[in-house]
Amino acid sequence: MIIENPAMLQLQAKKKAEEEHREQSNRAMPLKPLPYEGCPTNKQIETRTPDGRRRITPLFIAPQPQDMGGSPEPFSVKNVFSSSSEQKSKIVVEKKNEITSAGLPPTDKSESNTPEKNKTPEFEPTVIKPAVSQVEKAKDVLGARMVTSSSEKDDKATKEKDSVKPCKAAAVIRDAGMQIKQRKPDNVKDCAKRRRKERDKDETESPAPVPTSTTDRDTSSQTYSGSTLQLPVPKTQRLLQATISDCAENHQVKVILENNCGSAGRALHTVKYSCDGKVVWAAALESKGILLAASRNIVCVGCENRSIIVLSSGGRHLLPSMIMSSSPSLLQCTAHYVMLITADGSMFVWNMQKQEAIVKGVSLLPVLFGPPASIQQALVTDLGLPVVSLSTGASYTYSLGLSCWLQLTSKEGLNAACSSQHGSLMRDSGPKPGLLHQLHSMQKRRGKEMQTLCKTSPALQQASTVSHLEGLVAAALAIGSVQEYKACLLGYMRYLSQEGMESRLREVCDTLLGPTYKTATEWNPYVLGLKKRQLLQDVLPLIGSNLQFQRLYTEYQRQLDLLGKT
Repeated sequence: MIIENPAMLQLQAKKKAEEEHREQSNRAMPLKPLPYEGCPTNKQIETRTPDGRRRITPLFIAPQPQDMGGSPEPFSVKNVFSSSSEQKSKIVVEKKNEITSAGLPPTDKSESNTPEKNKTPEFEPTVIKPAVSQVEKAKDVLGARMVTSSSEKDDKATKEKDSVKPCKAAAVIRDAGMQIKQRKPDNVKDCAKRRRKERDKDETESPAPVPTSTTDRDTSSQTYSGSTLQLPVPKTQRLLQATISDCAENHQVKVILENNCGSAGRALHTVKYSCDGKVVWAAALESKGILLAASRNIVCVGCENRSIIVLSSGGRHLLPSMIMSSSPSLLQCTAHYVMLITADGSMFVWNMQKQEAIVKGVSLLPVLFGPPASIQQALVTDLGLPVVSLSTGASYTYSLGLSCWLQLTSKEGLNAACSSQHGSLMRDSGPKPGLLHQLHSMQKRRGKEMQTLCKTSPALQQASTVSHLEGLVAAALAIGSVQEYKACLLGYMRYLSQEGMESRLREVCDTLLGPTYKTATEWNPYVLGLKKRQLLQDVLPLIGSNLQFQRLYTEYQRQLDLLGKT
């Protein structure tokens, strides 16, 4: 291949140096010994079955490797030939004069010192009986049916009423001119339809409740019916405590809520703000608090009378008590943002600095609809975006512009399991794991059978990897994670360049480059605070690592150079 751009030589040299460095680092890592090394793999035991046939059992079979590098050998080559050799086999066969049953190991006489005459045989040899004709069998069956008493027939009838009745048909067996009818199910479709209808009827009559509580709350009172939710309300406790982790260094800040549960009559309840064990301020509440949340800017208390109290970091009431239509079920604070989930499944997010609502009573029913699930984690980001994670491993965020829920991670995770880039992008996002990394760590993993299935089909694995990487980029953009968005975008472009997907590469490059001339349409040169053209400048070396795209690299590099001069 002819290299048209001299810059491609530098990129290829840089790529070769990185590969050599990677190989040297891999060689320096010591190889761990396999757990089955040293086991006798060249020894077999020969015994006899009760009917006199030979039975050869390997003493040890090494496990198959978990990571299959491609298709199985018979399917990956076009021509398969067999070969023989005059060299004798090196496998040692140990013969034992023992009779073993199918699937059972031979007994070892060396394990016991008792004489054979006093020892009862553990497995008795099977006695081969002469074959009986089918006519005699049929007569025996008919005779046994005639002898059956009426009481046994009644018991069978009552049992058949309780169980699902199978479909009846007749299968005719011809032997020596005699016909015997045996009852066998022949219409399997009707049986399956009838069972499916009865199962659907049972499910509609008694629907299973949808649990939607966190691990530290009582889930006995939650219900789900029709289009409404009923989440559990936390019980009143004597003390509630919240620790502020994002405060100044070397300072331990705690917020303590004290409910006077044992006092008779009316009483006041207090909220104390302490720093390094010293009480800085205290505030009084008229109702008992059941939820407590705090950040470096605000302190929030959810009360029994369905009110929400918001205090500043100095203990000042920012606004009067907010009265909700339902009791609070979950309360979270981040910076100036407050997220509340009520017992009827409504979610609110407020910006207390501007005293305005961002999310106004959005229902959690679309997220919790389906199989039973509970809220594993609920939080609000620094940008005021709510994130809800379920016990099934799925996580969601609410889009303010689209006014709908967006799925960040799925409960199945099939694309992630089949992807060849699973987990590599999350490690490149930075030393501190981001929110998207935490959500994927909570996701339930599929078995390795899915990975093996995808690796045997390169086209399926490629499609799954592309979908997985595109989902990561879109999820990082939806929750506003800057470092994770950049890491996922670079990993996505690297994979497209390696796989030779020019159409997708050109589409992303056009989005980052923007219009090169003045147009009437508005174009935002930033994404999450990052310059799009600077991202394109970081992406181009990844495209240039493949000589197939040297013209694509030259095209966008020249346009960036022209835009930089203007």
